[in-house]
This record gives sequence, structure tokens and C-alpha cells, in this order.
Amino acid sequence: MKIVAGDRPDQCRIIGDGLPFEIELSGMSNTELDGLLHGGADSGQWLNRVDQSPLVADNPGAKTDTESEVTPASHEVEDGHFQATSGGPGQVAVTGHHQVPINLLPRSLHLLLAQQWARSGILSLHAAAILTPAGGILVIGPRGGGKSVLTLSALVAGHAIISDDWILLGKGEDDLIRVERLRPFMMLRQSWAADQLRTHLPRLKSKALANRPKQVTRLPANSKRFPVSATINRIWLLKRPRSARTQHTRLTPITQTTALSKIVEASMPLLFSKQFPVEHRQLMKTIQTLLGNAPTFEVETGTDVVEDPVGAWKEVLGERAKGLKG
Repeated sequence: MKIVAGDRPDQCRIIGDGLPFEIELSGMSNTELDGLLHGGADSGQWLNRVDQSPLVADNPGAKTDTESEVTPASHEVEDGHFQATSGGPGQVAVTGHHQVPINLLPRSLHLLLAQQWARSGILSLHAAAILTPAGGILVIGPRGGGKSVLTLSALVAGHAIISDDWILLGKGEDDLIRVERLRPFMMLRQSWAADQLRTHLPRLKSKALANRPKQVTRLPANSKRFPVSATINRIWLLKRPRSARTQHTRLTPITQTTALSKIVEASMPLLFSKQFPVEHRQLMKTIQTLLGNAPTFEVETGTDVVEDPVGAWKEVLGERAKGLKG
């Protein structure tokens, strides 16, 4: 994903790398947006926007057909006030009662961008994406459910990762379902499993965050081990582990209905409501294509993904996968 300057200093554009989209954002420079998306900005500076002109986003190449019975939707989050009409531009205003963002990317700004991506049938997903010789895997799971540990395990086993946490998912220009990473870094919780796996990846440098029990790992550019985009041909839904993990990772096929509910839950559910019929239709087209071409499994990771990553991945992929060099 590229962030480039607009026609004015307070405008910028967001252009897809693996997905065909171009979002126009007014009220923010490309440098500021780059800092928010890439983790280089101070979240406290967000409150400098109090009572200033709203941020306005548009996706001029996407769906613009609004429906007469739809009224502008308004949604309040802790760091901003989001307002939009289905199929059209949206905006975010920050007032005196809003707070410092909890997340690196303010939730109100994320919702604004997600609505514009949705007009192109692109989902913003709290999910990981892993690329193996057997194809791309979309990994969905709750916070703390093991997405980052699984991606580290995949790296140790010789596979590639697009992201461990936030991605965009939609149809590429070839009509295949693709993912594209939203941010060029991993955020790893400090844990025994992550520490064990990092010992096998000495060149993967991490930096501790002062205000969170996490470490940030910047993903190298132009590396086959860290591609910005990939096609997806299977879906894994992580099952929260029991108090005592099993030794071997288990995969169990599940229904498309279950997969659909988990995908919606991992995205921006507001965009599937009656307030956003245009976005809802576009997103459902993408999800239906995904579910029609990617088998879905519930995955309960075992201790093998940490103790024997190579063997665990050979087992779950059902083949002797060769590592990717880069």
C-alpha cells in the first residue's frame, strides 16, 4: 500500500499494491497518515484535531449509488465521530470529549477508511495471512488467540508472511481473492512461545514498546519472506486454546455459515448493517467468492508449532513443504 501526497499539503492518496483501489483523504498529509499506519506517529497528537475541520475520505473509482431510503449514518467511538452515507464519502470529526486513541491507528479513522475500501468490496480484517508452497492462508482469531505465534512458527518453518494482525482482503485485477498487509510490522506479545521462536530468527530484530507488553518487528522490504500481497486459497479459524495445549495441532473442517460469521466479526461489523447497504452488498460478494474457493478449518494449535515448527507445518499442510529463500 502506497501513501502519496495530494494536490494540497493537507491531502493524500492511498493506493493499493495487490488490490485495485485509490482512496482520497482530505485534512491529513501523506506524512501524517504514513506515521499513523506505519507506527511512527505519537497517538497523543491526534487530539490536536479537536474542533478542526473534519477529515474527509472518498473512493471516486468505487460504488457511488446511494439509496433514497438511507439516511447518513453516525457512529461515535472513543477517539472521533464518524459520519457517512452508504455508497458515498465519509468524514471524521474530533471534539473536546474524545480521547487519545487506544490503537496506533485511531479507530474512527480506521472506520472511515474501511467504509471507503468497502465500496470497492475490500474488507479491513483483524487477521493474519501466511504464504506457503501450498497457497495462501487467511488466519482469523481473537486477540491473544495465537495469530502472531503462528506466523512466527511459519517463518521458522521456511514459509512467508504477509501480516500477523491487520490485512485488507478483496478481489485482485485477476478476480482472485487477495490479501494485502495494512502495516509493515509485526506486534508480538511477550511470551514464552514467541521468545522461543525468535531464537530461530536472529536476523528478525524487535523493539520493545514502552507502554505495552509487546515488541515491534519491522518487516524487511523487497523480501520473498515478507511479500506485501498474496492470493488466498484456504481459511483457518483459530480456536482459543484450552488451559493445557495439546501436543499436535488439529484441523477440523467447518461450515461456511460459521466462517461467514467469524469473517464479519473480524472486520468492521457496522458496514454490514442496514445503514450501509451498498458496502454490505459489495463486501458480501467478496466473502461469497472467498468461501466458494477456499476450504475453511477450525485450528487448535498444539505445542508442536513452537517445539517442532518444521514438522508441525509439514503435518498441517499435508505435504513436505520446501522453505522459501529471500
